[in-house]
Amino acid sequence: MAGKHYYVEALHKEATQNDHLAVWWQRPSNQTRVVVPGTALVQWQDCLPGIRLRTFLGGAYEPSSGLMRDDLRASSLVPLTEPYTALGYSYVGTSGGTITSARRAETGPNAVVDWVVVELRNKLTPSTVVASRSAILERDGDVVAPDGQARLTFNVAANEYYIAIRHRNHLAAMSGTFMRLDANEAALDLTLSSTATYGTLARSASSNGRMVLWAGDVSRNGQLSYVGNGNDRDPILVAVGGSIPINTATGYRLEDVDLNGVIRYVGQGNDRDPLLLNIGGSTPTSTRLQQLP
Repeated sequence: MAGKHYYVEALHKEATQNDHLAVWWQRPSNQTRVVVPGTALVQWQDCLPGIRLRTFLGGAYEPSSGLMRDDLRASSLVPLTEPYTALGYSYVGTSGGTITSARRAETGPNAVVDWVVVELRNKLTPSTVVASRSAILERDGDVVAPDGQARLTFNVAANEYYIAIRHRNHLAAMSGTFMRLDANEAALDLTLSSTATYGTLARSASSNGRMVLWAGDVSRNGQLSYVGNGNDRDPILVAVGGSIPINTATGYRLEDVDLNGVIRYVGQGNDRDPLLLNIGGSTPTSTRLQQLP
């Protein structure tokens, strides 16, 4: 399949001399065989510990289609460099991450929705981050490496780890128990209600039964709040000008709760209502805490 990465394993029996090995490929529509250069072949080694991960962002998820909207990508607002370093996040074991303009331009279920951070946490003290890395979240919920690899690998020893995922204006979530990560493939699907998560109500249930991350952590303090000090509503009003709530603003911003590239304080599709709904809807003084140790 085009646009995917493939590994080829080639074995041959060791002889006493004149050992040679060549690997070639050809297209279905072309009989020309192209030999893979030796510089692209390496001695076999086990894969680094890694995981295939899935999640949905509540702000962008559409239950009717089962996909997230990619409005930020369509408006070329998703940055080509991961945004979390600039937001003050400190990576453990690695840093950075970039994509190309061509990758951002891709459409369909594998289109880019936004950047996320994936963390491995100590199985005995899950508040301790052992390793973290940036990743790309696609419309269908797949979390992939910036280079397109479906399996997120980490330069750590094979062991058991908790898996946590963060987004810049959604509450983070973590696996309900630790998982074995080694050369074999492991998977965690946080879109399923059957997948256990750490804490209580770490995710929101959408109308089609899929689980999504809670949207609205505009202040990035690990809590959704509508009123009071450090609330997430006031920054939305400030973003549109403060004194005229009917104004709008555009851009790649934390105040854009529904991730459509437009910040609204009032009116249809505003970014204030999802926040109120996610803390309960009827009691604006309620709060919702992020479920991480």
